Amino acid sequence: YSTPDSELSLITKAIADKTDLSGQITLDGVTYQTQITYLNDYDWLIVQNIPVENIVARYSTFNQMQVILTACILVLIFCIFRMVYSWKKSDQKIYRDQLTKCNSRAAFFDLVDHLEKNYKHRITIVYMDLDEFKWVNDTHGHDMGDELLKIFSEVLVKTLGREAFVGRVGGDEFVAVL
Repeated sequence: YSTPDSELSLITKAIADKTDLSGQITLDGVTYQTQITYLNDYDWLIVQNIPVENIVARYSTFNQMQVILTACILVLIFCIFRMVYSWKKSDQKIYRDQLTKCNSRAAFFDLVDHLEKNYKHRITIVYMDLDEFKWVNDTHGHDMGDELLKIFSEVLVKTLGREAFVGRVGGDEFVAVL
């Protein structure tokens, strides 16, 4: 190429120095990323050209794909964290009584199943029912009844300690596993 729009100094330098080079050349107004390999045994040059526009276009597409892939991964991670969070929240709702904050009926039955299968020592199960509780709700209102249930569960937990399992299994029915 010896047209006015060609710049071949890289090839000329590789021929003169008999060495490998890389850089850019311009042929007929098109810029190429060039890799020149010199073969000593044959006194040949292998010239590999890739148009810079193609590289930029491919790189741009690659960058767009990276952005899309990164966004998808971030959305996936967010969804996984959300699922774990929701699972833990639902697990807390299943195993915690929302009013008294002590264990629930489901937690009690799961514990009994576990103890039956895995625990070979004696245990004590204490069942408690607040007598005349309906009278409290009817006379003083459900808010007062709820407050009484909260106080009773707090007293049970403090009295029996953290080693004991305290749960509410019904309206005014509580159970403790010792």
